[in-house]
Amino acid sequence: MSIVASGDWNGWTSMGVALTAGEDGTYRGVADVPVGDRLYKFFIDGKKWVQDPDNPNSIGDGFDGRNSELTLKCGVDYSSAGGPGVAGQSGI
Repeated sequence: MSIVASGDWNGWTSMGVALTAGEDGTYRGVADVPVGDRLYKFFIDGKKWVQDPDNPNSIGDGFDGRNSELTLKCGVDYSSAGGPGVAGQSGI
């Protein structure tokens, strides 16, 4: 399975941030994303856009779907596992 994270910070490109599966089955990637309210989705196997199943915060995408929404704050370490924005294999 290939998973790419993309959103308003990178123009929703399907060539966004490639996520790789860890030993625990959680997909992770590193991106330089500006602080503030961010919209994003995961692009699965180069075919399907899905919202983050672990993030209850979403907003309509204008195409009868939903974008996941996350507020990033300055000075916060988001590298720990779990929570919105971290793709767990079972959730997608």
